[in-house]
Amino acid sequence: MKLFVVNIDMAGLGLPAKYFHIHDKVLFVSRILKYDGQRIAYMAELKRNDFVEMDEINKKREVIMEKYNIEDFEIIDSDERTETYDVLIIQRMPELFTRIYSLMDYSSFITTPMVIGKEKIMLSVISKEQTASMISSLLDDLNIKYEVLRKVNLSREIKFNPRQMEIITVAIKKGYYEIPRKIKMNHLAEEFGVSITVIERVLRKAESMAIYEIFKPYL
Repeated sequence: MKLFVVNIDMAGLGLPAKYFHIHDKVLFVSRILKYDGQRIAYMAELKRNDFVEMDEINKKREVIMEKYNIEDFEIIDSDERTETYDVLIIQRMPELFTRIYSLMDYSSFITTPMVIGKEKIMLSVISKEQTASMISSLLDDLNIKYEVLRKVNLSREIKFNPRQMEIITVAIKKGYYEIPRKIKMNHLAEEFGVSITVIERVLRKAESMAIYEIFKPYL
């Protein structure tokens, strides 16, 4: 398994303005909650130099949803001092991402960091080399420019032991990290014949190791 951090140039297809890019600002995606071939749900930080009160934004809710192909959004919090908003967004996916999703399986998934700008999307994908090659071929066939910013061999650098790999893989496959969760921690514990404490410790350790490796270049 490898982590690929890729810059995808979407301006040529006009996708950011229609699907992702809101108000000519940059979205820093803090957490991807759920995605499939049709839509994606994520938490993001939106920074505006022209800070607007939440009530004013809510008045334009329908206009915003239609303009940016959003199914739903909610402003969770705002900070006038830093001119930022924390937003929950559920968005329809463009056809390109539907095609990419069709190439992925349970051994490939989108993660953070993810940054959505006016011309490019910085996307992080944990995937097998073979699946990543298939996605690269698709982008090449569509004449979409992209740049691989970072490629990390997770099994080598993060050093998951076999038990961690088994538990984290089963947790992903059975929907532990989906919102809402499709399997609870106690059910995972029953499946492996161990206590909830053991499962919690393994998942936390694996998550913390993975998060550190992903964000290490930005620290």
